[in-house]
Parts: sequence; C-alpha cells; structure tokens
Amino acid sequence: MMKRGLAIPLGIIPSGTANDFASYLNLHSNNIEECCKVIVNSNPVSIDVGRANDQYFINVCGGGLLANVSQNIDKNFKDALGTTAYYLKGIEQIPNFSPIPLRITNSEGQFDENFYLFLILNSAGAGSFSSLAPDASISDGMFDFIGIKAKPVYELAVLFLKILRKEHIGDSNIVYFKDNYIEIESL
Repeated sequence: MMKRGLAIPLGIIPSGTANDFASYLNLHSNNIEECCKVIVNSNPVSIDVGRANDQYFINVCGGGLLANVSQNIDKNFKDALGTTAYYLKGIEQIPNFSPIPLRITNSEGQFDENFYLFLILNSAGAGSFSSLAPDASISDGMFDFIGIKAKPVYELAVLFLKILRKEHIGDSNIVYFKDNYIEIESL
C-alpha cells in the first residue's frame, strides 16, 4: 500500500502470541466478531509508518541478536508456553552473542557503537516488553531508538532486570533517543 501511495484505512485484529501493537492500542479481544465491530464503529486515525530499505513497518524494526527469535521459534513450543517461550529462546542464544558494529545517523549527527540488539519503535513495546520506549507515540512523527550496547554478558542480567522494572532508560548500556530520521549502517 505504501509503495503504491494507497491511503486505505486498516483495521487491527489481534492474533498470535505477543500482539505488541494491538496491546499498545488497547485491543485485547480474541473475538474476531467483536474486533470487526470496533473497526466498523471507530474513526480512522493516522499513524507514523517507518521504512527500512524498501520494507515498511508500523510497530517495530529491529536488528541484531534476538531480533529473529520470533521467526525461529517452534510453534508448538510457543503455543504451550506463550510469551515465556520467546524469553527461553532468547536465553538459549546468549552463548552466540558477539558485538555488531553499527554507525547510527539521526538528525543530530552520527556515532559508531557496538551493539547486541537495536529496535526502532513506533509504540512503547516489542517482544511483550510493554515499556521499552515509555514516551512513544504512534502519531508524533518520531520513532524511538533503543540499542543495547555490546558489553560483557554478565552485565546483561542486571540490564534485563532493569528492563523488567522499567528502569532501563538512562542506563549506560542503553542508547535511547527519539527522532524522525534514523539511519543504521553495518560497519
């Protein structure tokens, strides 16, 4: 739709395990008929749309370690454990962590840093972490960048707890900013 310039309203029907974007919009029903009624009786709102290369996204664009957890998880494992399956799959990947050197450019300038993971968010959360970007808005013209710096693995346990307690913004192992332009280059 974006490639063709089509401005057609879309409705969101929550399905799947995490539903981060639907949760951000307070759409929690698993009843498709109820969701359709909400769509028909609601007024469309404009939201920000991001572009990574030639792909568009409305919730999150991520890269680095753990970014492919949702694509590589066994469906039966996910069905049995729900969102806990994502966390367990992520822990399984810890021994494979290696720094990813990136150059980040935004409207303020550019910097180079080694990361384990980065997310560009339009809403507050991803991966069932609902407050990764606590000030996020889907319609402010900005995206929130969260980067986890490549540090010794033992520091990640403390950082993970801070993320769970919503105390990660400002941590020295986190790069966080809001901008309407974010370019990421692999070094």
